[in-house]
Amino acid sequence: MDLSVLFYYNKKKKERARNQKVKIGTVQVKNIAEKGEEMGYNTNHAKKFTQREGKRRLRKRRKMACTLCTAVLLCGCGVKEEYPQTEKSAVPVIRMGTITSAWRDEEDLEEINQELGDLTEKKAGFRLELVWIDPLDFEKYVYGLTAQALDIFVLYDRDYYRSYIEKGLILGIEEYLDQYGSNILDVITIPKEELYENDGKIYGIPKPMPDINTNGILMKTSFVEKYDMDITSIKSMEDMETFLKIIKENEPDVTPIVSHQVTSGIISRQPIGDVLDRMLSMVYFDDETLTVQNLYETPEYEQQCRLIRRWYKEGYINPDILTTCESGRRQVYNGDAFCSEFVIRPDEVEYEQAIYGDDITIIPFDRQPVLTTNGVWEIMWCVSSSTEYPKESVKAIDLIYSDEELTDLLLYGAEGKDYVILDDGSIDFPEPYSMENAPYFNKTKWIFNRYLSKRWHGVSENINEKMIQFNESAIISPAYGFRLDYSKITVDLTPIRALIEEYERKLGCGVLDVDTALPEFQKKLRENGSEELIAQVQEQVNQWKQQIGK
Repeated sequence: MDLSVLFYYNKKKKERARNQKVKIGTVQVKNIAEKGEEMGYNTNHAKKFTQREGKRRLRKRRKMACTLCTAVLLCGCGVKEEYPQTEKSAVPVIRMGTITSAWRDEEDLEEINQELGDLTEKKAGFRLELVWIDPLDFEKYVYGLTAQALDIFVLYDRDYYRSYIEKGLILGIEEYLDQYGSNILDVITIPKEELYENDGKIYGIPKPMPDINTNGILMKTSFVEKYDMDITSIKSMEDMETFLKIIKENEPDVTPIVSHQVTSGIISRQPIGDVLDRMLSMVYFDDETLTVQNLYETPEYEQQCRLIRRWYKEGYINPDILTTCESGRRQVYNGDAFCSEFVIRPDEVEYEQAIYGDDITIIPFDRQPVLTTNGVWEIMWCVSSSTEYPKESVKAIDLIYSDEELTDLLLYGAEGKDYVILDDGSIDFPEPYSMENAPYFNKTKWIFNRYLSKRWHGVSENINEKMIQFNESAIISPAYGFRLDYSKITVDLTPIRALIEEYERKLGCGVLDVDTALPEFQKKLRENGSEELIAQVQEQVNQWKQQIGK
């Protein structure tokens, strides 16, 4: 199947969308306390955070300032003209926010940022600086509630993306793309005209490769071997119950199963259907009628909740799961947990096993990969509306999407120090380092152009071909190509989002009683407009079906 066909939408619809000029007021996020309070945030923590981090970040800024001054004096006007240069005399610093623990300490991060700055200044006339963000602190950075402002960042949720657009936190970059983002437009799998929102602006850039995956389980191999587990019988999450019981009865200090992420439930990578509004309006993958339903009222969702609740009551799930700050995979690697759900893609599986060694076993469930409406749009690169360097910010994303040297540096660190090139052309940690003590290693491979990066030792030489075959084997959602026009949704989505945040993870971790909490959750959703929301989404779906002749 030619994947380019998947990204062909109705041109006239998009032309009309671009011609709709709905002006959104830009929020200038400059005063930390005042703006945070204006937006309804409790800024006490942000103030404490700023005070706590102030001295350390000031030292860092001073060091960077010295570096920049030196670079300006040494380089003068001799910057390589690979991109159009701006008129600013000083070398801009573009801060990139990422939510991965890509380094071990502050010193290592400073060394990487020195390498990043030198490389991007040489190639494009700005210095890229990596800012690590704890997932729980991400919004503070986006809202400008820290001492370190971001210029570019990645959003992992379409719902947040829409919310940040509405609040004026993301810059419209349509005027910069042609001149400063030509490589972006060459790499992404959809045409430029499909990037426009309903107000005629482009706010985000999808990641280079569509998000096509299925789910499976990641396990600690030593436990599998110790108890002679026959893992060939595992076809679904339900099949894990026998093995969870073994761990519970024999390993009192080990949690049998943990959530994949600190913000998710035990089952989060197993989609029931294609959720069109990133909240609850869903169509089944085999439903060509495209009947929109409430995800949280489907029998499949209830079944998942009951399974996890039973495991919680059996003691297979840590009762403190809602307060843990460590990812599932990390707990498994450390031996604190036996297993967690895992996203299944050929490169993810092979890299995980190559990097972490034989003590990790990954079993895919018997599920075909799926391409949903959000497969392209779920992860978006954005430019902050408060940036002083919009051109350079777009150039930075462009370079990230197209430059192999920069991709390797962002993912693996500096050659010779953080990784070495082996005789077969693959790379590995240098002695005496491993994944456990490596100075630098970035786990967010999926947000970059993964076809550019060097191959890790132990990964198949034809991994790119495997990825292409995997993508082409995917089930394509019957709603693929549909994009919800949020401007036509009259339902107040705020209370719906709040209810989902209140109930979804608790139900997904087994903390709440399903018999009482699930009906309560469903009732509150209906009271706050879920049925009206589904009706409005259905109306747009019906119009879309008519437009494409489906």
